[in-house]
Amino acid sequence: MILKKPNLLAVSLFSLLFNPLYLALPVQAQAQEAEATTTSTAQAPKLLDRVRLSYWGMYSGSTLDFQGYHPTPNGDVAAPINSWNQVVLGYKATDRIQVDAQMIFDWKMSGGQALTMLNPRLGVSGSVYDNGRSSLWANLNAELPTSQGAIQNGLITSVGGFQEFVYNVPGTKFSGILMNWTRVYAYTNDTAGQTVAGSVMPTLRYNLAPSFKPFLTIETPYTLARAANGGTLSADYTMVRPGFSWDVTSRINVMPYLVIWPAGKMTADATSFGMWLSGSIL
Repeated sequence: MILKKPNLLAVSLFSLLFNPLYLALPVQAQAQEAEATTTSTAQAPKLLDRVRLSYWGMYSGSTLDFQGYHPTPNGDVAAPINSWNQVVLGYKATDRIQVDAQMIFDWKMSGGQALTMLNPRLGVSGSVYDNGRSSLWANLNAELPTSQGAIQNGLITSVGGFQEFVYNVPGTKFSGILMNWTRVYAYTNDTAGQTVAGSVMPTLRYNLAPSFKPFLTIETPYTLARAANGGTLSADYTMVRPGFSWDVTSRINVMPYLVIWPAGKMTADATSFGMWLSGSIL
């Protein structure tokens, strides 16, 4: 769907009031049970503490000379300025694992503004491993083909997710990070789309302060075409992203960066501004 620019807990008293065993209890026992019931009722709203609502977005901005478009790898063909947005409603099943639903939309900001609703996803996410020095965070989700494009292409679903491994180098303020996202697609149409798509992002980060961390990322996207289309694995370009991560508040993080294409033109009209933005509402 494409739109124009956007502007448990019930307590049953029946069994208590009409249970003969309960009526035969001494008054003190009834008072104790009533107190326990009141305490349980007061604590029940804490279930809401496990509900999470968050946002993550990726902004692909203009060139450094403000031409109003986002350069592609060869630095010649213009792509519209846009932001890819994800609103996540989750429930903390455990202290580490969250079950969530993701609403995703793309906002095209130049060349005719438009808001495009993309396929929603259902999945799980959380900390897989953390010993203080190294950690692994990951999510796994399945895509629901609700968009017009997905239906026309015969998309059944795609399964994938994002992984981030962090190693804090002892005795230094440096961290080595390996990020990766991968999706595997299934279609009813043997010739539509790719079988696998993803991107690997090794990163070096300097933890200058708890809330401010400069970084350098080298990202290489990759795709695997369907067998009917040759079954070719491609990694056609690499981008370099210098930037920094800043915790504006305990709930908001911004990661502005530059996008540089080493194999393309190292000029202002081929280099662009980008940003990751994440926030927690609940």
